[in-house]
Formats: sequence, structure tokens, C-alpha cells
Amino acid sequence: MEEKIKVLILEDLPSDAELAEREVKTVLKSYTALVTDTEQGFIQALETFKPDLIISDYSLPTFNGMKALQITREKGLSTPFIILTGSMNEDTAVDCMKAGADDYVIKEHIKRLGAAILNALDKKKKRQQRKQAMEEIEKLAKFPAENPNPVLRISKDGTVLYHNKGSELLLDQWHCQDGQKLPDIWSKLVIESIQDNEIKSADVEIADTVFSLTFAPIIEKDFVNVYG
Repeated sequence: MEEKIKVLILEDLPSDAELAEREVKTVLKSYTALVTDTEQGFIQALETFKPDLIISDYSLPTFNGMKALQITREKGLSTPFIILTGSMNEDTAVDCMKAGADDYVIKEHIKRLGAAILNALDKKKKRQQRKQAMEEIEKLAKFPAENPNPVLRISKDGTVLYHNKGSELLLDQWHCQDGQKLPDIWSKLVIESIQDNEIKSADVEIADTVFSLTFAPIIEKDFVNVYG
């Protein structure tokens, strides 16, 4: 049975809440919605309803979408957050995105809400997949010297910084060692991984062995860990 997606709608006008839910219904097969229009109700919903998606009006009588977004992020929640507004200038839109909103939709163009919802949920799924992949990679990285599989560290320009014994077949194939650059095709993959801040995968065949390689960027350090 498909799990219901919990949608929290922060909106003070019942008619606008209905419009938002109508668009939710067009893209989500299984969902449950909760509508609130106060700060207290919103905070309580975060704690008890635990939404998978938040759609918030930008301006309410005693509350606003930016404050709701701030509360959500301060609680350490990465819940997809879409701002719904009657009008918005470019500066305000930029501020919303900088504050952590996934998207904003002008009510006049409410039909765009469905696409915004799917995009926000897709980004959430990718974040979760990346987190799971990084957790697995961290396990592999704890004892690289003892790992029988390839473990390498490559700088942002493609230079080999470290390799374990399990990587020697790869380096022989690539004709390089520590302190030397990978062949262009592999250096390019390293650069793309860092630029996109995204885990990349590739296969390389050596003799009768196929190595499935994972390129995991460590952005703050400007290098990529490679695991086979």
C-alpha cells in the first residue's frame, strides 16, 4: 500500500486553501492534508503531524511564510517548503530561496503548483538518497588501508592524493601513481562531481574484472573520494 504524503497548508483563506489542495490532488495519488493559519497551529503541526511537504501563504494576518520557513529550518527540518503568494517582486523571491524555500508560486498561476510540488519532493528524495550513500561511503572510508576494494582520494584537478592496496590495479591501468593526474576522462568525472556536488558512478573493466566506482565529492575539502 502506497504511503500517504502528509501535506501541511498554512493559509488563512479557506478558498485559497481549497485551491492549493486541488492542485495537490492533481499530482499526488495518496495524501492527507492539514490546514492551519496560526503560528501556534503551525508549530504544533510540525511536531505532531510531521508533514512531508509544506505549502505556505506568504502573508497571513498574524504570521507569514518567511517566519514559518525560518521556524522549520531552525528545527533542523529539511521538509520541502513552497511559498504561495498573491504577488512577489524579484528581491522577495530571491530572499525566500536564500532562506531555504524550495520554490514559490504566484496564486494567479496556481496551476504551476503541481509541478513545484513534484520538483520539491524529487529534490527531497535525492537528498535522502545522497545521505544514505554518504553514510555507506563513510563506513567504507573508516579503514581504507584494510579495505580489499579500491579506495582513492583525488584532488579537484584530478591528482591522486591517496590510494590503498586495492586500488593498484586501477592505477596500473591508468598509468599513474600518487601525485600524478588521472587520465582526462576520469579527471573530468572528478571535476563534474565537485561542480555538481553530486555522487557520480562509473564502471571500468580490467582484464576479467569490472570495477563499479563511486565518486563522492567532499566539497569543503575540494577533493573526491573514490570507492570500488
